Amino acid sequence: MKKITFLLFTFFTISAFSQNKLTSSLSEFYDGTTWLSSDKTEFKYDGNNNLVEELQFTWNFLNSQWMQSALTTYTYNANNKVVEEVREEYSQGVTYKYKTSYSFNSSGDIIQFLDQDWEN
Repeated sequence: MKKITFLLFTFFTISAFSQNKLTSSLSEFYDGTTWLSSDKTEFKYDGNNNLVEELQFTWNFLNSQWMQSALTTYTYNANNKVVEEVREEYSQGVTYKYKTSYSFNSSGDIIQFLDQDWEN
């Protein structure tokens, strides 16, 4: 009985203090015969468990390798609120950049966001 109690206590302790963060995702499609990879995303976090980077890839069927298709980075303020989001998309040798800046009031509510597109 003591062993079972100890094992249950250990299990609940580990469950209560463990953290679940998504580190990657993979998208596949069914071509009628088999499942094929199409996209994947890798996620990175900072010490406060804030998502700071999403790195996206698409499967290149001609080369049979993953090709980077987009990168999104996030910047946070002292209250762990996103203050800036920058997205870069890559397509046929061209880079497209987008930036969104967020402003908050003293209650932590978004009062303004500014979307910008990068040219050249």
